[in-house]
Amino acid sequence: MGAGRTPFGLRYLFRGGRDRGNPLRRGMDWFEPLAVAVLVVFLIGGFAAAMLVGQLELSRRIDQVRTEQREKDEVSATVVARAPQNRGTDTVAVRLGEGGDARYAIVDVRSRASSPPEVPVWIDRSGEITSPPMTEGDAFQAAGVTGAFVVVGFAVTGAAGYGAARWYVTRRRLRAWEAEWEKVEPHWRGQPD
Repeated sequence: MGAGRTPFGLRYLFRGGRDRGNPLRRGMDWFEPLAVAVLVVFLIGGFAAAMLVGQLELSRRIDQVRTEQREKDEVSATVVARAPQNRGTDTVAVRLGEGGDARYAIVDVRSRASSPPEVPVWIDRSGEITSPPMTEGDAFQAAGVTGAFVVVGFAVTGAAGYGAARWYVTRRRLRAWEAEWEKVEPHWRGQPD
């Protein structure tokens, strides 16, 4: 290290947090490089955890997509009534089936210039109208959001922990400085003990 340079980083840590050439260095000065190293390791662990959690969520959601696609079928239902248009969607009453077996439901469909006599709806194994099955795109999106929340959680936790530790160490440094100043000030001002 050159003259006048402050030691910081890994070299400082490997030397046990001591700068043998600086008599003013205090024992608590090891905190800064150690805290940064711990924070970096914590954030790397956070990214690894986010990838793992995202992959597990993706696997779970892909299984759910396959299950829903096996259990739901798309069929055409006859429109029997139409409610007023509402910003891009129409609410329609539909009939599924004929005669005594007919079932009715109210569904939202995309607005169209012409009103078709039939609209596609999804039914489950029991024949009840249900929501469309989840797509693989939905599964990837859910996994990505889950991974992002894990990353944000680790980043916020790391930043809060680092900030709290810095606050504590700064208070200790100021108290140590104040205690030393109490001893030095009378001599410095030329006042006897």
